[in-house]
Order: sequence, then C-alpha cells, then structure tokens
Amino acid sequence: MSMVRHEGGMIKKGREKSMEFKEEHEFILPIGYKDTQGRYHHYGKMRLSTAKDELMLIRHPKVRQSSEYEKLILLSHVITHLEGCEKVTLEIIESLYLIDINYLLNLYHQINQYHS
Repeated sequence: MSMVRHEGGMIKKGREKSMEFKEEHEFILPIGYKDTQGRYHHYGKMRLSTAKDELMLIRHPKVRQSSEYEKLILLSHVITHLEGCEKVTLEIIESLYLIDINYLLNLYHQINQYHS
C-alpha cells in the first residue's frame, strides 16, 4: 500500500479490500441479562460509537451527578439488541453483573479502535 502526503503527515492511500467494515458486532455475555422470570439471556449486538454518543455524555444529568455513570450510559446507547429485552435501557445495563459490564467495555474499546 502506498503512502501519500497529507497536511497532517503521511496517510495510507486506499484501503485493502480484505478489510471488512462492520457497523454492528454480535456478542455473547459471560453471565447474561436476567429477566423477570429468572431466565438468563446472553446474545446481543453492539454498534460502533459516534462522536454524538460521546458528546451526549457531557450533557447527561446522571453523568453530572456521578462520572461513574458515563460508561453505563454509553453502553446503553451503543448496544442495539439484548436478547430478552424489547429496548436496551440504562436500567437494564445497571442490572448486569460486573463481569458482563467489563466484557462489554472491552468489546466497546476493541471495535471502536482504529486498526491499521
């Protein structure tokens, strides 16, 4: 792959065809979401984050009260599907076990990282 000069430095010219762009990524939670009947649901989907997702956190009232909510709110916005849930909400994310939260945060960082 060739390099071209750009005002910010050197950048790669073009993208390799083998590099697949995926906007949404499937996942399986280690423990899972426990519904009101006590059943565990593991399957879900997470989309790539946008600048709007990050900016929304600045204005969110829960983040203003406690910065600890930042990661949970972000997850509630980028998780597009969670088996057993009609809609993924902050309350559902709050009810997940910590092992699942850590798994989701790792996935979030992995899929939103630029790979060259």
